[in-house]
Amino acid sequence: MRIPDGYEICKETGAVKSISREITANYDHAYVARYEDYPQAELSRIRASLVMKYAGDFKTICDVGFGTGAFLAEIGRVNPSAALHGFDVSPYPPPDFVKVEPNWQEKEWDVVTFFDSLEHFVDLPKVNAKSVVVSVPWYPWCSTEESFLKWKHRRPGEHLWHFDSASLPRVFEKMGMREIYMGNPEDKIRKSDPDLPNILTMIFAR
Repeated sequence: MRIPDGYEICKETGAVKSISREITANYDHAYVARYEDYPQAELSRIRASLVMKYAGDFKTICDVGFGTGAFLAEIGRVNPSAALHGFDVSPYPPPDFVKVEPNWQEKEWDVVTFFDSLEHFVDLPKVNAKSVVVSVPWYPWCSTEESFLKWKHRRPGEHLWHFDSASLPRVFEKMGMREIYMGNPEDKIRKSDPDLPNILTMIFAR
């Protein structure tokens, strides 16, 4: 498929990226509040179970794009000894149990999570962690340019990167991390197209 105007293939990772990578979305309280309509409890349980299974005995966790804090609340329930940190560009009021970390890229972590957030970065972040958990829209490598332009996760000014199961590992290989899990467990509650996977979840470790 020819990559449509305004997009290009990242030479280092193979991910599809917006050329301008200009953010026009307004990540305000209303934007985050949309996710309150998600089945947050079930989604948080799915995510937390993966973290607990693959990230080991962690003491610190930083959720990048914590939104309403539902995932970190679930982590606090299943791992009460973990220190709960997070970062978000939205002014949505952080829950009392989340320690906001604006300089999270400068610190070391046991676990860093990106749930629906990595695709929003202008420049992909650098992560210093023992484990990283990522959920992103699963780029389908559409057969036609028209199908890509109609893809529900193509959101100019909001989703600036598009990953698949081949390109996402390359992002973290550059940080010295290896893939230890790949699947689409969130599709249990987030899937609408029966022919294509919707959400790609991968876990990386040092």
